[in-house]
Amino acid sequence: TNTMARTYGVSSFQEEKQRFLQQAQIVSNWDTSLEWNAKNWEAEQEFKKSFANGSPQLRADRAAAMAAATLDSSLLEHCSPTLRDDADIALAAIASASGPGPLAFVGEGLRGDKDFVLEVFRRVGWKLEEVGEELRNDRDVVLEALRRGLGALEDVSEELQD
Repeated sequence: TNTMARTYGVSSFQEEKQRFLQQAQIVSNWDTSLEWNAKNWEAEQEFKKSFANGSPQLRADRAAAMAAATLDSSLLEHCSPTLRDDADIALAAIASASGPGPLAFVGEGLRGDKDFVLEVFRRVGWKLEEVGEELRNDRDVVLEALRRGLGALEDVSEELQD
């Protein structure tokens, strides 16, 4: 059994998912103009723990992963490998982040996806050294990275340097 099941007496994946999505709804409905308080902080920590320690089914569920990534970019780390390669979920995590932190948890498939990499360059930046090997040899990707100051010449393949 998983931590959420032990903590809340949740007996099925559907109950676990429903409880998690209810927590996500509560966290997403907070009025950001209200003064942050200990109760909100505790609820947010509980929300994070319920996903990070949730069942593999919860962390592989697209709706749950989207809610998690949208509300806290660091939760991308706990998504299933398949969902870490989902562009919508990865972009939701990137949009909710204050910096490029969630990029460390983006799947290898997306690191090699030219459209995704170019979109990330436009949104938040991503060092050229962090993209897939093939894309470090792609002229469009390299030029965009260099144009935005996201790469150094040593990150460019020898083939393109010539």
